[in-house]
Amino acid sequence: RQADCMAPMSFSAERLERDLALMHEGVRRLFVNDFKAAEEIFNRGAREVAPSVDGSSSRDLRGAFALNWTMVSLLFGLLSFANAQLEECLQRVWLAEKLTLEDPPWVGQRILLGIIYLTAGIAQLIKNAWVKAGINLVRSLRFIREFEDGLAYEGPEQAVVRSVALYFLGLFNYVISMLPPRILSLASRAGGSLQGDRVAALELLQSCRREGGIFAPWAASVLLAYRTSLKPLLGETTDDTDLAAATELLEWADARYPESAVFGLCRADLFAMQREVPEAILCIHKVHDALAPLQLPAIDFFLEQKKAIFYLATLEWRTAAEGFERSLMVNILNKRRSWVPFISYLAGLCRLLDGDVVSFRVNFGRIAEYAKLRKRNWPPEDDMAFEKAKDLFSEPMTAFRALLDVLEVSMLKLQGLQITTPVAKQQLCALMEDASWSEECPQGPALAPASSSRVVAEKRAGQHGAAPEEAARALLFRAELSHLLGDADGAKRFALDGLRVASDMGPRGAKNGTEALLHLTLAVLNVDGHLVKLDHCGRSTRAFDDAIRLKALGLASSRAPRSSPSRARASSGSSSICTTITVSADCTGSPGLSPQVTSDLDEEDEFFSADEGDFPVAELPELAEVTGRHDASSPMWVLSDSVGKSLSRATKSATKASKQAAKRLAKAVHAAGAATGAVDLSSSSGPYNSDLLLSALHQQAMQGDCSVVSMPPPDKGASRAEILAYLKWVQWSSLKGMTKVDAMQGYMDLLQGLHDARQRNPGGIGGSD
Repeated sequence: RQADCMAPMSFSAERLERDLALMHEGVRRLFVNDFKAAEEIFNRGAREVAPSVDGSSSRDLRGAFALNWTMVSLLFGLLSFANAQLEECLQRVWLAEKLTLEDPPWVGQRILLGIIYLTAGIAQLIKNAWVKAGINLVRSLRFIREFEDGLAYEGPEQAVVRSVALYFLGLFNYVISMLPPRILSLASRAGGSLQGDRVAALELLQSCRREGGIFAPWAASVLLAYRTSLKPLLGETTDDTDLAAATELLEWADARYPESAVFGLCRADLFAMQREVPEAILCIHKVHDALAPLQLPAIDFFLEQKKAIFYLATLEWRTAAEGFERSLMVNILNKRRSWVPFISYLAGLCRLLDGDVVSFRVNFGRIAEYAKLRKRNWPPEDDMAFEKAKDLFSEPMTAFRALLDVLEVSMLKLQGLQITTPVAKQQLCALMEDASWSEECPQGPALAPASSSRVVAEKRAGQHGAAPEEAARALLFRAELSHLLGDADGAKRFALDGLRVASDMGPRGAKNGTEALLHLTLAVLNVDGHLVKLDHCGRSTRAFDDAIRLKALGLASSRAPRSSPSRARASSGSSSICTTITVSADCTGSPGLSPQVTSDLDEEDEFFSADEGDFPVAELPELAEVTGRHDASSPMWVLSDSVGKSLSRATKSATKASKQAAKRLAKAVHAAGAATGAVDLSSSSGPYNSDLLLSALHQQAMQGDCSVVSMPPPDKGASRAEILAYLKWVQWSSLKGMTKVDAMQGYMDLLQGLHDARQRNPGGIGGSD
């Protein structure tokens, strides 16, 4: 591996230079909104003749072209709402795998395989194929160390290899750095640990952008998202340093990718963070006009929603409502149910704040109708809209409560309070201080009579009246707005008052997550002890709970001390970049199968292989029993009628384990390594214990990875157990890079050899043994 990092093969550079130039052009077309041309370039590169055929002796980059072609397909699948597009994306994934495996092994090939399996997992997650996605995501993690090798690669392919390594290591480091030590310690308990350094992650991404390789624009877009969007999402404050860095990145992008829709969206977010909301809205309009010819519904859905959020920041209720309604109509016209209830909820609140009760009822009536539909996987935001609409049947809705609901969603889901102008923030504080203005708006839908005492209570909510749910929320938002206006002392005072009122809240207050948000606000204001108290708050509505936990996660991560991880250094020229990913293997385990594992082997679940559909489970040869029945019409043995039983046992626990994520994965891998006592059994000079090996293979099957153990074909005098162990290994080889066609060919070749041996020596192999 060190050799192929530092000493690239000798070949003619002509084809490589042409391929690299073509790939750069494809990426450029992608970022200047010419998606069809980019797709055609990547398709043409993937369909090229292999270097081994045309005699150029060049690196085979067809897999890289096919991967880019796949990513464009995934993008169009998401934007077009077309399920068939995602199926086509998966077909392209396996084409990319096939082309990549045809290239002789080197660090670039292994890196590509890691990205291919990651892309497959993402596409399958979108399709809700959780088991298949889990297996492929696990497979992709095995290639992390290959990316570290890619940093040190020197050669003509460096523009691809090093750029990809910098980008994905930076991205991985950043994601890991967001997790607090309490979460990271779970990996250590399972036998491994992951450590990330955010500073190193940003440095890796900056290096990727500065070096101008294939992934430079992707790195720039991630850096921009971090500076303008991700920090507020994690409860962090965007400062002048972030704004200056984002401005510099956009200047770099404008010089290379003029009129780019991707960077246009980033510019809109930058304007919004600078409280220049009209300019942000203008940017969104320009992006929308540039992408309109593509006629992709998801773009319309997203951009109309984005404009509506910006109008919320300027308190333009009617315009915001119209934007939300245009957004939800995109989904309705394309027969997409997800997000319609949530966007209807936002539109209805804005209509009520604008005084349009009729339109308010229309939007909330739509929520009630969608709640009757049979759908298992509503987004958390839609579930929240259902609960909010249901509350209207027991309590009346006033404009004041609508304002609190809008601020609640803006704070937790839309990040709208951060971009609100200072003047608008002052207006909101005044509205919450005195709720008498609520009388000027019609009193909600006639779903329940509004008693005079209830109306008076809501008017007094800003002054700690008899409506604790509304009073606590009003104090929470006044605390948040005061904090954003720079009044830390006032923010603390409001938040502490809110906690006192929150103790009297009923179930509705708990569902809103008000108490948890008050503790989180005080933690942001550096008041000791409140971050820990989050764990003792009741769970709120799922959408709000996810947002609160994410903010708490980011806050805990940014403040917790970290142990210094071991560092792998990779240099390019005079620069040195630290990657801070550590994967330890300090776990030991018994090679035997526990009763729980044995019971897992009997549970039904689906099977996954890289070549979907080529070999259905019912057509796979039996792996547990090799009988002696011989078909005179064929030189091959005829297998027993219980086709697929052993295969099912080998795969059922793998699919179950993929649902239970990394803990069982690390434990199974390291236990298998401890059981065999060697990473590569093919180099062992003596006989190996077949029972021990079978146990190790079973444990590997639990998580769908046979990379720990490799096996040579059985010797002539091998026992039946050793033969079965090899058969299982051949089957599971399809999960570590060998295509299923090749694995099954090896299996059939072995059966033919066993048949020939039986003919020569009846009663030997496969007899009493």
